[in-house]
Amino acid sequence: METLNTLASILQRCRRIEVLAADFPLKASFSPLADVLCTRARGLRTLRLNVSAKYIKKVILILESLSSLSYLHLEIAGSTSDDVKLGAVSGMALSFPRLRQLCLHGLIADLVEEACAWDFPSLEMVSLDFLHHHDLPDLQEFLRSHGALLTFLDIDSTSSMDVASILELCPNLQAFAFNLDWRLPSTVSGAAALVNSPHPNLTFIGCHGLAYAFGVGYLATAAAYDPFTTRYMRHSNDMNILALNTRNFPKLKYVRVLSRSLLRDLEAANGPHSTCYDRWARWSNQCAREGIRLEDCTGDELGALPDDGEDYDEFLEEEEEEYEYVEEAVEEALDPISILRRLREECQQAVANLQVASPAPFYDQAWM
Repeated sequence: METLNTLASILQRCRRIEVLAADFPLKASFSPLADVLCTRARGLRTLRLNVSAKYIKKVILILESLSSLSYLHLEIAGSTSDDVKLGAVSGMALSFPRLRQLCLHGLIADLVEEACAWDFPSLEMVSLDFLHHHDLPDLQEFLRSHGALLTFLDIDSTSSMDVASILELCPNLQAFAFNLDWRLPSTVSGAAALVNSPHPNLTFIGCHGLAYAFGVGYLATAAAYDPFTTRYMRHSNDMNILALNTRNFPKLKYVRVLSRSLLRDLEAANGPHSTCYDRWARWSNQCAREGIRLEDCTGDELGALPDDGEDYDEFLEEEEEEYEYVEEAVEEALDPISILRRLREECQQAVANLQVASPAPFYDQAWM
């Protein structure tokens, strides 16, 4: 509560503030901050908040006053058992004439459904991360309202969605990410039915999931104790990869595997398991034939592991040294003056980054 009151007091004195990022969870006591945002921060252009699902109503009321936003990132924490009561704010027609980037993560189904009726005339980029929640909104309704202008769409969900319908509602997409673990209808060729007709503009495709694909990491033994799930996931992966071709996506140039943990596991195992090497080779050869670059989350070619001179143990030692350095800096980080100085620097950097950066890890506007 003391931290929030301090932050609210600071904002009251920053009449021209344009960037606010509060990544720590805001609970019921964030009323002082909410009041300041509604009355003294109407010029905000960038807002990042982490709130409980119980207080989505309060978030919507805040957003009603922030029509100048160009970037909005909301982390909604909670479980599907949380009682979300929107009451009078349900169906409110909010307008964001300048909003270009919208990122929603967590328990966001109610918020996405409310946003169907909101006005986003400048919206270009949307990132939706449902984590492990299975309570999904009517995403097609959201895209019927806002999909036509989108050039970037990132959907991370463990539950399958109708990719073909999604892409049909977003004809101007240039970058799209989805979960390759999704089991989708297949075509006569055995590939997943990702499109109803060739998508004219997609150049970049990001791939969530794939934890089962190469037999590495904590799921390395999954084939032994859960062979059905392993075969199911790997078959879904193969179907989806097979559909990533220039027949479905004439302009496709880059396919990027987004999982950082998968890359670490591949490095630790020095490549795919022997039983999965054929899968990596098939995917790599298919992309090469199509003139598509298959990448890992860093932008390097998938399978381009560190040089022989680099040892994974050395990598772990470097990580440990970095952790020790961070640990030594904790005391300094807790100093109030240091916090305010760092907040100012981060806000300045955030404003600068908005000129060149996008909200998702796989998309690089320089490729455009």
